[in-house]
Amino acid sequence: MLPVKCIMHDPLPADPSRPFDIGGAVLSALGPDILADDFDMEAAIARLRRDPERDVATALLDQRSVSGIGNVFKCETLFLERVWPWARVADLDDDTLRRLVGRARALMRRNLDGRPRRTHFSLDPRELMWVDERTGRPCRVCGTPIVWGWHPDEVRKSWYCPSCQSVPAGAVVRR
Repeated sequence: MLPVKCIMHDPLPADPSRPFDIGGAVLSALGPDILADDFDMEAAIARLRRDPERDVATALLDQRSVSGIGNVFKCETLFLERVWPWARVADLDDDTLRRLVGRARALMRRNLDGRPRRTHFSLDPRELMWVDERTGRPCRVCGTPIVWGWHPDEVRKSWYCPSCQSVPAGAVVRR
């Protein structure tokens, strides 16, 4: 087999006068990197609070608030902390937001080994997740069927347990 030479061309070269500008995408707009050793929890909480009316699931996915959380870890984190995905950021206290971000960080750091993503660490290696992509299957905690729902102006959905992640008192379901 002949060796293959690959040449990479950046169609949008970085502006050398802006050190954090890569191909026109300004990296400084991103929130703190959740996997970084020097992760700044308080900066992440402050950024999550910038739009208090949005639901917490959408806020956790906003890379301007916290950089790195994706849909799987969002769903799993919300389940493990028993937070309803449509709870408004304004309705959550700072300790709850810290627990959510801390849990997401811990789960993501446990998944850096390149193996299949996993948040449910049971003796059965086939049981990888608590709720994500488990529509209709029983909750691993209470047995209630896992359901999913859409978020306003968001293309990703949230899987959750309607019993373990009950609607907070006074909350309005916005779907």
